[in-house]
This record gives sequence, C-alpha cells and structure tokens, in this order.
Amino acid sequence: MNIKKSHRLLRLLRLLPLIAAGLVAGIHVGSAQTLAADDWYSFNTGTSIDNGATNTATLNYGGTDTGAQTYFWSHFADPSSPVTLSDGDTLSYSAGITFDYATVTSSRTVVDFRFGIYDSGSQLTTAIVSDRLATSPDQTSYREDWTGIFFASGNSNIYRREAGSSTPFSTSSTTTGTVTNAPADQSFGDNVAVALNLFLERSGDDLLVSGNFGSSTIVASYEDYFASGYPATFDTIGFYMASAGASANLNSMTVSNASVVIPEVSNSAALLGLSTLAFLCVTKRRR
Repeated sequence: MNIKKSHRLLRLLRLLPLIAAGLVAGIHVGSAQTLAADDWYSFNTGTSIDNGATNTATLNYGGTDTGAQTYFWSHFADPSSPVTLSDGDTLSYSAGITFDYATVTSSRTVVDFRFGIYDSGSQLTTAIVSDRLATSPDQTSYREDWTGIFFASGNSNIYRREAGSSTPFSTSSTTTGTVTNAPADQSFGDNVAVALNLFLERSGDDLLVSGNFGSSTIVASYEDYFASGYPATFDTIGFYMASAGASANLNSMTVSNASVVIPEVSNSAALLGLSTLAFLCVTKRRR
C-alpha cells in the first residue's frame, strides 16, 4: 500500500465515528412510539369500568342490557400536549373488541358500532376524573369542542366531528369524505375478540383513512381536511355502540390491548438530516 492510499484510509477511519453518529441519528429520527390507551371513561349504559387505567378496559352491563348507546373513550396523550400529524405522517390505533353475552344461542351481529380518533380540546377537568366510573357523568364537560373523524359500521359514510359539538359520535356530523370501503356490521361470538385497526395519514391538506374492522376493510379520504380549520392534533380514541342486536343481553364489552402508534418524523426530515451529515463528512474529508 503506497503512502497516498494509507493517508486516505486513515482519513476514512477518522470519519467512521461521525458516520456512525449519523446512522444512529437517522434510526432515532425514523422510529415511532407506541402509547397505551389509559384514562378510560364511560357514559350512559355501562355500570362500571374494570381496569380503567390500562390499555384494556371492560364495560360491565350486568347481563340485563343490550348495551345500546354506550360511549367510552381513552386519552392516549395528555390533552394539553396532543400528538401532531405532520405532512407524510401516519397515526394509527388498534384494539380487540370482545362481547360476553348473558344468554348465548349463537353469535350476535353488532349494529352501528362507531369508532374514531379525536382532538378533545383539552377537556380534561377534575369533574371528568371523578366521573370516570359513573353511569351518568356530566357529558358536556368533556365532550364539547371535540373534533376528529369516525366510522360507523354498516354505514357508507365517514364522519367528521364538528367543533363545538357535545355528541362526538352523532351521525349528524359533517360527511364530506369519499368512502371506498366502509366497515360492515360485525358478527361477534361469545368472548371472541374482533380486531379493529384505524390509520390516519396526512398528505398535504388531505386526510387518508384506512384500516379494518373484523373481516371488512376501511378506505376513505377527506380532501382539504386540514385546510378547513380542523386540527392536525389528536389525543383521544373513542367508541360508541348504537345497538348490540336483538336480545343480545350483555354481561360486558371489553376493549383489549388498545394502543396508539404516534407518527414518525417524516422521511424527508430524516433524509435532510442524513444529507447534512454526509455534506459535513465530505467537507471534513476535503479539509
């Protein structure tokens, strides 16, 4: 090996720590974080919530109710510090939904099961916390000013919750989205979990929605969603069951392993960072 080649090799070896640091930074930038859904709240029919501070919550009915018009939800981020959905980012959440029937003859079809992702408008107050397990809490204290999107199973619409509303799952919400595949009503066997996955992707000012509810797929989009004054921040997942089907008396309904994956820093930002490191490497080598 001549002297010139050995000097080049020595300079390359000196750059290895900087290159390694750049790779570590790139890996860190591109990583996503998974948050468990905690701080569960109920409203209406449910008599209590078990495991109300974990990513699994059970809403108890006592075997005497159909479970109709049940609201419950969870903050996956502090409402005062919601997750921001930047251009190119994808926010997703997943869960398993299980029904325990009081009287079982066959699987039951759950009609109009609704689910969505919201910005709660920082509606986390002392009253909310004290009402966590109440059967009839003051709903207006923590459902007002919610904005976001939700799907209603068996329905061809994707709903955008208007600001200033106190009913986040009402189908009177704005329905300006384009739906390719809507989730069908699902047949639930006794104590058999049905998978739910929902993905929100920001593409410029547009919102792209995908996922699945049991065996049915979800595909929809909103043009100019973020250009219409709707927030690009989210902190809450929610569920609403309009009807559990005829004579489907329930002991309980359980949401299990509910988790939210917060967005990765966009690939363009990662590439920009790595490009900058490469430029520094080249500059240092030339010097």
